Amino acid sequence: MKRKFSETEAIHDFFELTYAQFLVLSRTALQSMPEEWQARFVKCLYELDEEIDWRPEWPYCYHVTMRNHRTGQMASLGKHDPLGHYNRGRTRIELKSEMTEKKDTVCRVNGKLFRCDCGCNVFRKLLKAPLRYRCNSCRGIFEAEE
Repeated sequence: MKRKFSETEAIHDFFELTYAQFLVLSRTALQSMPEEWQARFVKCLYELDEEIDWRPEWPYCYHVTMRNHRTGQMASLGKHDPLGHYNRGRTRIELKSEMTEKKDTVCRVNGKLFRCDCGCNVFRKLLKAPLRYRCNSCRGIFEAEE
């Protein structure tokens, strides 16, 4: 679903009616996005740093902790916070546009077993694009013909 926002009130539209002062983003979520998206995002962050002196001075820093909204109790890492780790680029969240059926499949081309360039021959069908398959090994996307 594409969200609409006002060009003049974009930040306020994003925060909706909350009184939130901060936007906290998971490193795992950010590194899960495509590389070109990450480059655009980081470019905007560098632009922010160039224009506004907003970071706290040493030795002060911001510390973010997940809490239960109702009770105020801190969440335990892993049990309640599935994004509490990032593992330097190896932990990824599946993009909605790349979600697949939970069933593995093999593909055939002209009756022969199809293999990805990485050598894998096991794929999953994308939910949002029924003629597209994702390699289970390298995550490459392939399009089938009807």
